[in-house]
Amino acid sequence: MGTASLLVNNDKPSVDEFLLEPRPRALRLGLPTFMMAAVAALSVYDPGTAGTYGLYVAAAAVTLSRPGRLRIDAPLMLGLALILFAAASSLWSEFPDASIGAARNYAVVVVIFIAVRHVIQTLQQLRTVAVGYIAGCAVLVFRVWNENATQVTTLEGSRLDLVGLNVNYAGYAFVGGFAMIALLWATKRRTPGRRLWLTAAAASIILGIVLSDTRGALIGLGLMIMWLLMCWAAKTPPIRMLVAAAIAAAAAITTGAIDTASLAFESVFGRATGDWSGRLIIWPIARDFWVSEDKFWVGSGASTFQLSNAYGIGAHNFILEIGTGMGIVGVLVYVAVLWTSLGKRSAGTDPRARILMGCFIAASALSYLTGYWDHSPAAWIGVAVFSRLGLLDKDPDAQWSAPGPKAEETKQTRAARKWLDGVDGKRPRVRNP
Repeated sequence: MGTASLLVNNDKPSVDEFLLEPRPRALRLGLPTFMMAAVAALSVYDPGTAGTYGLYVAAAAVTLSRPGRLRIDAPLMLGLALILFAAASSLWSEFPDASIGAARNYAVVVVIFIAVRHVIQTLQQLRTVAVGYIAGCAVLVFRVWNENATQVTTLEGSRLDLVGLNVNYAGYAFVGGFAMIALLWATKRRTPGRRLWLTAAAASIILGIVLSDTRGALIGLGLMIMWLLMCWAAKTPPIRMLVAAAIAAAAAITTGAIDTASLAFESVFGRATGDWSGRLIIWPIARDFWVSEDKFWVGSGASTFQLSNAYGIGAHNFILEIGTGMGIVGVLVYVAVLWTSLGKRSAGTDPRARILMGCFIAASALSYLTGYWDHSPAAWIGVAVFSRLGLLDKDPDAQWSAPGPKAEETKQTRAARKWLDGVDGKRPRVRNP
């Protein structure tokens, strides 16, 4: 047998196979996984760079990880529809360049969203992208501390600032990272070392939230902790109640039903301004703008509200922001993307999935309802990661708590399978029930 045939027939995986085609049952992650983990990190601490280069990295990751297996599912089709409708809105927009720019921004985040969902095919890949996001949070905590060192150490009362990054964006990204920590905690064996680094990561993210002084993030952190306590106390996670509460809050803010009543709680979270830092000023303007001059159905053009109001700021609510630009049609398409990505079908049947999905919803709800979050890279990566929780159905060994009798039974079954396959010559010992 010649040298060429030996090279072709050897059993060791090639470099290309190792990097580009990770097998579901193997420990290999694949280069595309690390590429999307890097984009996840950038989306947290440098969303500008993520928006500039993330599109190309995401396209390359899909190309390198079997593009033929790309699933043409509802989230993908609805994401593409959102891009097309944003671009089409430039036809009736007063500021067509702004609408084209909004379509371009949606194209970037949707392609990243599709790439993350496509690359994540195993639980290990899911954890790797989540670790990338948490690493970005760690870098952002360092940025917050380093760029405001004097202010932090002297305990000055004014709010911190970041070069080239809105501090509210930092707060919302931080609370999303806390949900990622819950995902890692629930889907991996908790060795002492792993407990230590996850606890340290959680502490650094809490520090980042406190330093950012973003009330939406602080409330989101509190809501996630409350959700975990409810899951601990209840027999089954009350996910329907959580979703209903989120829908009710969205309706109340969008319609203005609780604007005045909400001021009773503003002072609880500090930095009381009497108008939730201008939101009670901009929300009524956005509502009036949306329903004026037949803009309700298709809006006035994507991202035109910021250019049309006297304050020059966005609506700070994803329904009002999308509604003013793309009307109720755009709102329904965007909500459908979230619903199909985070719905029951995506979560699978594993009981941990409901708990983790609730963590993400509780942590992120106020980011969408009170922030400028609808087209941020970190938001779309968070949705993409948690949309793959159905992979938990393929992980019977991972336990939320300490391993119990079922885990031991699974190990015996695997040992028996190895013996039957001739991998292990020693017959396993099976306990009688």
